[in-house]
Amino acid sequence: MRAHHRIPIALAHGRSATITPPWFVDESEYSPQPASFKLLVNGEEAFGAVHRAIAAATRSVDIICWAFQPSMHLLRDAQAPCIGDLLLSKADKGVRVRILCFAVQPANVLGKVLDESNTPGRWQLRLGDRPPTSTDAQYDYDKRWFALFDRDQNLLSRAANHGALGSREAWRNIEFRSRGFSLGDRAGTATSSFEDAELPFETRATLAAAPSHHQKTVLIDHEDPGRALGFLMGHNFLDHYWDTNAHSAQRHFRLYGQPDPAPNRRANGAYPLHDFSCRLSGPVLGDLYLNFAHAWEREIAFGSSLRRLPRPDFSAYPLRTSDVDVPIVGQILRTQPQYGVKDVMKSYLQAVNNVSQFIHIENQYFRWPPLAEKIKASVAAQLARGRDPAAHGAIHLFVLTNSSDAGIGAGTVNTYRMLQSLGRADALPGVARQERLDAIAAQRKALAARETQVQRQIKALDQQHSMVPVTNPAVARQRAERYAPLNRELEDIRARQRALDEEEARLQGQGSLARQDDELKATRAQTTALEQERDTLRKRGADTTEIDQRLDQARGRERALQQAYDEELGQTIPPEDIPGLKCHLCTLVAPDTAAGEDWVEVYIHAKLMIVDDAYMTLGSSNINTRSMEVDTEINIAHDRPEVTRPARLQLWASHTNARGAHIDTKEAFKAWADIMEENTKRRSNRFPPIAQLAPFLRTSEERKASD
Repeated sequence: MRAHHRIPIALAHGRSATITPPWFVDESEYSPQPASFKLLVNGEEAFGAVHRAIAAATRSVDIICWAFQPSMHLLRDAQAPCIGDLLLSKADKGVRVRILCFAVQPANVLGKVLDESNTPGRWQLRLGDRPPTSTDAQYDYDKRWFALFDRDQNLLSRAANHGALGSREAWRNIEFRSRGFSLGDRAGTATSSFEDAELPFETRATLAAAPSHHQKTVLIDHEDPGRALGFLMGHNFLDHYWDTNAHSAQRHFRLYGQPDPAPNRRANGAYPLHDFSCRLSGPVLGDLYLNFAHAWEREIAFGSSLRRLPRPDFSAYPLRTSDVDVPIVGQILRTQPQYGVKDVMKSYLQAVNNVSQFIHIENQYFRWPPLAEKIKASVAAQLARGRDPAAHGAIHLFVLTNSSDAGIGAGTVNTYRMLQSLGRADALPGVARQERLDAIAAQRKALAARETQVQRQIKALDQQHSMVPVTNPAVARQRAERYAPLNRELEDIRARQRALDEEEARLQGQGSLARQDDELKATRAQTTALEQERDTLRKRGADTTEIDQRLDQARGRERALQQAYDEELGQTIPPEDIPGLKCHLCTLVAPDTAAGEDWVEVYIHAKLMIVDDAYMTLGSSNINTRSMEVDTEINIAHDRPEVTRPARLQLWASHTNARGAHIDTKEAFKAWADIMEENTKRRSNRFPPIAQLAPFLRTSEERKASD
């Protein structure tokens, strides 16, 4: 490839120059700032770092979050206090604690709506707000903590609980506040023009009805240049977000269906969870602080003990570097729809446009088609300017996201649109088949309507000509010429109808898929009936040996039928080649699944993207319209290869059991393909996985766009 650029060069320093693509967003609200940076991978590392920072605080702790559970233990050493008690101990010593959390007023109902309560125990009116992993003691503590320190609670409730936790000093120094969206904010969302012009109406309605404040940051001692420290997080302050890098399947709650009686010892969520946060220091903390101060002052206009927060000058704040915290220049990026700020979106689109080698994405959601279109456009532009994939290599896209019901269930339609754009609708064959069958039905209806119109035109010609007998050959030819285009159109319509019939038959597996689906449903019903019968016998204390054997056999038949159905379904939706682009769609599984057990999928809550080992962004933003244009979000981006490449290799080694952590992305792409192929076979045979990496495949035909 050849490109021509005019570059000014100081001849005194040689006759060469190094050019790099623009990674930072121009004309954004926050400029790149010096910082120290430490990537924190998974809850054990991230929450441990936050706990130690809070424990060392001497003046202030300022938190913005989507969720807050006071009884959560950030450290799981069987000794450290929960975060509620940790903050109490600091407030007792005069440390000012401010927490600003997204919440619905005046009832706690998100747990019922989302199957995840973001403030368990808050408010007197609660619905589904107790986490299944929470013990009685934890839930009681949460209720008492919020009743005392939540300044949005009823004053009588707060007074009645005064002294229940902590001292009067703590009561003065801890201020928990919630924030939401006004009717005007929601109306603005409802009338917005989104980057995704084809966004379904169901999604638009959901976004307008239920926006959220999704930012997560922690600031320690922002007033003190020598002690100031910050965290920009993907993790939520909820118990089940704590996990280790091992992502073990052997969970107490999952195995026994009961909360861990000692929630300060280990991971105790219902499933493994993967996520990222980072630790920061230096001038960049000024932008984190401004984000907090503006949000606090906007949401706490009345009733706060401090209306306007001070504005320290962070420009000279030193970097707290070490062997693990390294200097960078980083840019804080926000989605803040109230102010028209969409810098996270700009950063994502700009970064993928700069790609020359690979893009690595780990994200909770992967359903924003404009990103896929920008990736394809970048690849196409490079091919048009002379890039030869055979000589220069393809662009490689590595994506890790969720395929489980919990991770993708509400957004299967938009995920399908994203994958279809990348030529990978085969990873969602059930949804893809239904979408294509709907499209076929619509096309067939349109063709039938047009056929009716053409037939009427022919009939009208027949009637017109029947009134005037033809004796002149020239007139006969003229009439025949009037019929010809209509007859050709009829032939074309019928050919297209036959093609649709053939495609529909292929999608239906020549009818066998429907038969297999019926057989699978019948077997599932039998399995459910046997489970109910077994449970009844167990309640009576009767012997269940015989029914357990029958149940094992029924489950075996169900697995075999499901595997056969999935294999045939997969053949109906082949992948499509996009010249110059190769794509891996992956998820993660617990590596310690025992032989004979169903594999446990790791919930990917991550929000990380790496491009060409040069660019990294992480924070709270998901890859969907909600995060790019509706919810409040905050990310950081930097262009430090010395940080990014080691982080990428570390992650790839962890995901692939050290088998796919190659510097050369072409070699890595091949290694990942081999791992996923082997894991696919092992999963079918109910063997343990060889690594966490597994192919993304969801065969369910359920379609939703309520994301």
